[in-house]
Amino acid sequence: MAKKGGNKTKKLLKNKLFLFGLAIGIAGIVIFAIYSFGATCTVGNSKYCPTVKYGSKGVPVVVLQMELTHATCIMPLEPDGVFGSKTLSVVKTYQKQEGLKVDGIVGPKTWAHLDYDYDHPPVNCD
Repeated sequence: MAKKGGNKTKKLLKNKLFLFGLAIGIAGIVIFAIYSFGATCTVGNSKYCPTVKYGSKGVPVVVLQMELTHATCIMPLEPDGVFGSKTLSVVKTYQKQEGLKVDGIVGPKTWAHLDYDYDHPPVNCD
């Protein structure tokens, strides 16, 4: 019996360590981009973020996913850097809530709203 519990604990620890490693890796990518490219797309300051849409990949999409998760109560997103169907759905819901054109494309207006909401996140998501 003790062995089964031990295996579950090991598996849980392994999963948590994987997620921690993934978060550290993503943070490293963002920091690398900031120092490598100077003025670039960063969380909370998307002035230099390019327009992204369904199918986009890379650091700007990670920034988008992190801002959407932090600044809204819509649905948490895994910051994987891939603008897929889940990210598209959250973007469209966010644009509708903000009174923006609902097209699923994250351009200067959507980025500006996200920056404001990132600095003023919801108090309670219940």
